[in-house]
Amino acid sequence: MRFLVVGAVLLLIGLGLTEYTRRTEAPPADESSAEETPGKKTPKLPEKVAKLLELGTLDRNAPLAPTDATTTRLAGLKSDAPPIGGLTPLLSGDFTVRQLRAGFGYAVAAIDVGSGSALIRLEPGAPAKPLVTRGKRITALTLDASTLFFAEGGAVFTVSSRGDGLSPRAHFPNGVVTAIAASGDNLVLAVVPAGDEGADQASAVVRLDAAGELTLLASNQTRPRALVTDGKEAFWLGDGLWRAALDGSFSSRLAEDVDGPLTLDGDALVAGAASEVRRMSRAGGKAQVLAPMKAAALVTSSGLVRFATDESPARLFEVTAGAEPSLTATLAGPVSAMALGGTTLFVVSKDAAGATVLLAK
Repeated sequence: MRFLVVGAVLLLIGLGLTEYTRRTEAPPADESSAEETPGKKTPKLPEKVAKLLELGTLDRNAPLAPTDATTTRLAGLKSDAPPIGGLTPLLSGDFTVRQLRAGFGYAVAAIDVGSGSALIRLEPGAPAKPLVTRGKRITALTLDASTLFFAEGGAVFTVSSRGDGLSPRAHFPNGVVTAIAASGDNLVLAVVPAGDEGADQASAVVRLDAAGELTLLASNQTRPRALVTDGKEAFWLGDGLWRAALDGSFSSRLAEDVDGPLTLDGDALVAGAASEVRRMSRAGGKAQVLAPMKAAALVTSSGLVRFATDESPARLFEVTAGAEPSLTATLAGPVSAMALGGTTLFVVSKDAAGATVLLAK
């Protein structure tokens, strides 16, 4: 009997140890949850967004030399046209300006010439200087300090404002970058599907950091454009005016009836709507009407807003909050872009013959 009791006790002890081991043993690795590792978790993107934002490899050793055909076409552009509306022409001819940006006392324009593109540096009193000439279209441009960032389809490049140090930054093989904003090493990019640039609800806005990592700021965007950033937040136009934190923590639509242009001025946004120029808080809320006119382009500096009316011929105005707009010039044709470099105003317009002209005042 004693042996039976001892045997029963040992059996119970053995069963208990087996159960304890089973419950405390680490579960086998599950390959389907391999991404759930300690540290920062990256949320899974919808399939269409993930495909759009897939990063390809750029050959950093590939030649980035200028194209002779584009350089030849640039040589035929004029830089000696007579003044227009009190502004001095810096460049005129048969070309299209995609985007215009300015540094202190100079401007850089992304232009189409023939089937190629170029970045041109323009300064009053100096000949226009081609910085980069390409065989493909330059689709976006921005300037931060002395560094230019531009896109050629889905490929993003950097180059100095003097044309030195051209190098690739990122590549979206399934997308086209249509707008860029920069603050230091952070880029904000608008990426639309390649071959379907006009598609609604199919684009994304992302941050690209110095290490090449992407942060999704907003998806399901409609033709995002006119990007601006202060290094902490980004603002852009799509189906209205949008705002997002660069860390990806939030995005929201501030207004539905704002269609551009758009610029940052200190702690405020200045934007164009259907029939007026507005100044508003970066957090949204009620806007202040600066001018009851439709703007084709505008620039701001320390509360002073300069804008061109959306008409042909265009009129240039200056206005500050609480004052009436003041007419400063009347041009021969419509205005498509403006930039402010220090105290120099740069304007893209048309002359009396219909040729594109880049002006300065």
